[in-house]
Amino acid sequence: MPRVERSTDIEASPGLVWRWLTEPEKILAWNEAFTDCTVTGQEEGSVYVMDQEIEGKRQRYHFTVTEWIEPRRLAFTIRPESDDMHVERTYTLRPTEEGCTILFVEYLELQGVIGSIIGRLFAGRRMAKYREQMLAELKAAVEEATP
Repeated sequence: MPRVERSTDIEASPGLVWRWLTEPEKILAWNEAFTDCTVTGQEEGSVYVMDQEIEGKRQRYHFTVTEWIEPRRLAFTIRPESDDMHVERTYTLRPTEEGCTILFVEYLELQGVIGSIIGRLFAGRRMAKYREQMLAELKAAVEEATP
């Protein structure tokens, strides 16, 4: 199962960054891969349903909250409707003098024999590059909005 771990410092409080991780309109502002986001609640067990369009084809993902410790730790399991992969994602926020550090950890499991081979060979590198970009976009959005 490929694993990616990345962190970045953000010049904003953990409470402010938390809002950018949990409020649908803020999620869509920094995570441009998704075109729509709805949520069933704000607690463990809540589900974020997010749509992504890739090459003209819509893919829907269900992000089920497995841990909600506001404003310190947020974890999800993620499944697409196609059910061809399983993802576990965690954001951990630690206060610093300038704001906070966000630690991002993600595990990806592609289903089937071909998915398993592709996952081991290619997914880890692609995930790492995309996740670095994702965290950079989150940092930029939060810091730009912070007075």
